[in-house]
Amino acid sequence: MDIGAPSSPIVVFEAQEIVTLNHSMPTARYVAVKDGNILALAQHIDQMQDWLATYPYELNRSFKDKVMVPGFYEPHTHIHMLGYFWQYPYVG
Repeated sequence: MDIGAPSSPIVVFEAQEIVTLNHSMPTARYVAVKDGNILALAQHIDQMQDWLATYPYELNRSFKDKVMVPGFYEPHTHIHMLGYFWQYPYVG
């Protein structure tokens, strides 16, 4: 994968645990992100050397003692509907 010109560096986030929802790698310790796109997941930062040796990067350790989970969002509920609609499975 070519990520183009290095307009902004890759940011590698370190976490105590990253929940991936990927059956082949259910957890990781590091995630590499560029311009909002996930480039790589790894248990050890040296597993990302193909990226890190090629492109500028910065290591962000602000989550090193936290657990990261995928960001789910609810697209459109009015506050007065919350109690009623959350009794049903969301299929949106």
